[in-house]
Amino acid sequence: MPDQTGSTPVTERRIVRERGARKQAEQLLEQKSRELYLTNRELQEMALNLENLVDERTDELKVARDEAMAASHAKSAFLANISHEIRTPMSSIIGMAELVLHSPMAIEQRQHVQLILDSARSLLTIINDILDISKLESGKFQLEVEEFDLFELLDNVVEILGIQASDKRLEIGAIPANGLPARVIGDPVRLRQILLNLLGNAVKFTSHGEVRLRVEVDDYSGDRVRLFFEVEDTGPGISPEHQDSLFDKFSQVEGGHTRRHHGTGLGLAISKNLVECMEGEINFQSQPSQGSCFWFKVMLKIPEVTLSADHSPARGKSVALLTTNPFLSESVPALLSSLGAEVSLLADLESLHAVRERERAFDLLLVDHLTLCEIDPDLNLRQAIEQHGSINTVLLNWINSTVCDKLGSWATRINRPLTRRKLMDILTPVVSPGSHAYVSKGGEGETRVRRILLAEDVPALQLVMKAILERQGYTVDIANDGNEAIEAVRSQDYGMILMDIQMPEVDGISAAREIRMLPDPSKASIPIIALTANAMKGDQDTYLVAGMNDYLSKPVDNRKLDEALMRWFVDTPSK
Repeated sequence: MPDQTGSTPVTERRIVRERGARKQAEQLLEQKSRELYLTNRELQEMALNLENLVDERTDELKVARDEAMAASHAKSAFLANISHEIRTPMSSIIGMAELVLHSPMAIEQRQHVQLILDSARSLLTIINDILDISKLESGKFQLEVEEFDLFELLDNVVEILGIQASDKRLEIGAIPANGLPARVIGDPVRLRQILLNLLGNAVKFTSHGEVRLRVEVDDYSGDRVRLFFEVEDTGPGISPEHQDSLFDKFSQVEGGHTRRHHGTGLGLAISKNLVECMEGEINFQSQPSQGSCFWFKVMLKIPEVTLSADHSPARGKSVALLTTNPFLSESVPALLSSLGAEVSLLADLESLHAVRERERAFDLLLVDHLTLCEIDPDLNLRQAIEQHGSINTVLLNWINSTVCDKLGSWATRINRPLTRRKLMDILTPVVSPGSHAYVSKGGEGETRVRRILLAEDVPALQLVMKAILERQGYTVDIANDGNEAIEAVRSQDYGMILMDIQMPEVDGISAAREIRMLPDPSKASIPIIALTANAMKGDQDTYLVAGMNDYLSKPVDNRKLDEALMRWFVDTPSK
């Protein structure tokens, strides 16, 4: 029954339960709040600890970064210094050996000097490989970008390896496909380096047969072209156990104490890195005793205006090629076609009779002397040519070949390897730059001298450079340091200054800046070419900022020196 307040036992029990439940809930809430508070404090402490840890690690990373940058700078400085220290005496050795080779001497002495020169150049190649791989690994390497003649580069690499190949009686040559751009934009020095590495290996390991360099367009994309290069040889091939590591640093097919061929094992590793820098790829196929085929693709740019075979002075010329040599049958027509010439292949005596009947149809007859001796021992072709005398005939022979001696002097001879330039020269009048590029005449009653100031502190290099320049007709004054160079320019007129970078008292960069500030405009504007034994990227920019016009690396390449003289030399009035 309800009590006086109207409550029932059931209601009271319910109220008691609710109060109990509320109290438990409050206790639970208080407990959870306390736990949350404690957890929050722990999180705050963890966050603070983490922040402190991050700051500490950041400081450690900054220190590590600074140490790494310092180490990188130290490595770069070391490489630059060691490059200078090695290249300077190497320049003297190579330069002096080249000078001695131009002097009269006995055959045995000439052989000894040639051996010195070859050994020095081999050592320089090893040094360059080591410096290149160091620059690539340290991220200091950058490609140059300039416009260059693709066909001229192909000729150059073939000619460089031509003597070595000819000594082994190896056929070597470039086989350009139709449609190659005559000029491209990229790094010609590094592209040449890749090709020399691949072709050099092919010639080194191939004892007989041929080495072919095929080049074609892989793809066009706007103003860019991807070129495909393939180097195929008839050498011994590469065993399967050596193939996986072929592009690794210091990897060599031959190992141990029985090696017949020398080298650093860096050439292919450097080539792979260079190809990748040019947005390309490189690989190979090879089987033992079946030769090897290395190929790579690189991306280059195409200049806005480029010449094609339509502009070649050899376009429309008709050429006959007599040979049974498969290599010549492929390479020579490809080279001639790139010049716009029309080619007919002749391979037998019937073809010879056809030539005799159609001689006036050909502007040029190319004859492989080995084929001629094989299929025409009685020299019927020679008799036919001598009777009519109207076909310009050229024999394709080996250097120092004795086979040609019996053929007499009835035809012009050119030596293998054949290049596009050699074929151009025999198809068109040869225009030689000669010395007129360096000489100009003054006004009436005025004479001109070709005077160069050489600022160089190493006596051996002074002797070498002075002899090279004087042999070309220049008058050369010597300055032993930057101070002497500045004073010489103040007192004398020069057409060019060749400025060494590292010299006592005042270095080449400081001297160049001082010369550029001279009050006489004619003296302040003299072309200055840096001579540097430093091989690190970035040096060139420093020289240009200092006011120099160009730079040449030591050891100075005679061809590059000639090009610099043609580009920059200014004739000066004599006093």
